[in-house]
Amino acid sequence: MRNDLGSMGRIVAYRINHPQPSAVQSLKQRGFDRRGLIQGRTVVPPKLEADVGRDRDPFDRALTALRARLVRSGPLQGAPLLVTPLAAELGVSPTPVREALAWLAGEGVIARRAGGYAAQVHDRRSLARLYELAGLLADAVLAEAPPEGAVRAHLVVARGDPLAELSAEPASILDALLARIQAQLAPFRAAEDAVLDSLDRDGIARTVAEISRSDQGWRVLRVQVRRYYRRRARHAGDILGSALSATPV
Repeated sequence: MRNDLGSMGRIVAYRINHPQPSAVQSLKQRGFDRRGLIQGRTVVPPKLEADVGRDRDPFDRALTALRARLVRSGPLQGAPLLVTPLAAELGVSPTPVREALAWLAGEGVIARRAGGYAAQVHDRRSLARLYELAGLLADAVLAEAPPEGAVRAHLVVARGDPLAELSAEPASILDALLARIQAQLAPFRAAEDAVLDSLDRDGIARTVAEISRSDQGWRVLRVQVRRYYRRRARHAGDILGSALSATPV
């Protein structure tokens, strides 16, 4: 993961220093569909029936349910994710579950282990690096030419229901990269608020609601977003400890 984060950080730094607004195209324009680049945006409550009752193919149902579990369960610290029991619980064959787990592993939401898959293992340093990378990506998103309204600004800091936010279609490659990191941070959302409160998130929400197309409004938002992620990176150990204490054994 460390090499992946370092490579992604270099890409973001280049994009910030070499802005190319005209090159930012939607994923569909670049030949990606919702499965083609980013998905890790969600994960499974104790009961799966509500998540799998929609009219979707088995892969989509398995992916949605597994994302819901990972978000709502908090950090599972290496817990094995076994294909056969999950398939039985979801009411699908092992194949779509195996494919969904492979997809989530590709996004960095879970880890591939010898003989199967397991939840990621986090420590203070790895969690701090995720917050730092999210901050770089969020700043890069805001550095791009802002679209009409504040639609893009709503992406830079996760608010509300993580599962609803993670299901949104990314508008650009940068948005997709940021969403991947947000998916990995989603299990820590409740712990963030327990440790730090949500005042900075609420302040960003107010700025977004009042933002205009003026450069000043976007500059203020960028400052707030940088502080938001730096604060969480500094307190990564406390956030991790709070999340682990709230995770069922």
